[in-house]
Amino acid sequence: YGGGFGSANGLRTQDFGGLSPQQLDGIKKFNTQELALALKSSQAPMLIDVWSSEDAIPGALTLLSGGLAFDEPAKETPYAARFSNLLKLLSPDTEKPIVFYSKGRDWLSANAAMRAKKLGFTQVGWYRGGLDGWKAAGLPVAPAAVRAVVQ
Repeated sequence: YGGGFGSANGLRTQDFGGLSPQQLDGIKKFNTQELALALKSSQAPMLIDVWSSEDAIPGALTLLSGGLAFDEPAKETPYAARFSNLLKLLSPDTEKPIVFYSKGRDWLSANAAMRAKKLGFTQVGWYRGGLDGWKAAGLPVAPAAVRAVVQ
């Protein structure tokens, strides 16, 4: 199921629950089948959940509130620094594939993926379907394990 508009090249600072774009410039979009296969491969990506609930995709690390963005520099600048520091702790190798997801097709994972790309991560992915899409496909979930909180 589609929805959203073409592509985006900037962070969304309001209405994070709104429908995300179809594409993000320079970021690989995964569908459910592609992500499931990638996670089983010998070079599985680091999977980062930026929303979190009681459930998560198995193997995901939760970077709670990792998809926010702010218009005001007084909020955005320290938030961006915390995001950068925490992401580098969770995934110190910027060459390793990394995939972000959220609850559904919202902006949280899109924002996080764009931030990672800007920070120099070279193989950034984005699972637009999120946990809702994963569950709709009947795939297993695991208890969420929050590793870091950005805000």
